Amino acid sequence: MRSTFRPQPTLTLLWALGEEDTRRAIEAVPERAIAAVLAWIEDEAAIIRIGAQGVYKVRPVHGLVAARFRHYEARSGMPLLHDHLLLSVKAQRPDGKWGSCGFALRVSLSH
Repeated sequence: MRSTFRPQPTLTLLWALGEEDTRRAIEAVPERAIAAVLAWIEDEAAIIRIGAQGVYKVRPVHGLVAARFRHYEARSGMPLLHDHLLLSVKAQRPDGKWGSCGFALRVSLSH
């Protein structure tokens, strides 16, 4: 699974034109957002199917494997702070083996 995280265009402009302290503060925002998204995926969405016919759904034992790549420019060369996140489709099962990780989203609607 892959995803891209980037601040709003106005923050990107402020980042591109800002002083060093401003740039560092803006660069910290996506880091917190990515950490929150990964924690939510690990706690709420990531599952591994085990057993005959994949009847049992369990959470990955040691979390997920992810890689993040930070870029500071768009392909055009214009300033664009953004992060690419790559999430492995493999995770460790309770028996120590590695299995394919799926994502089951639980949505509750209230009236």
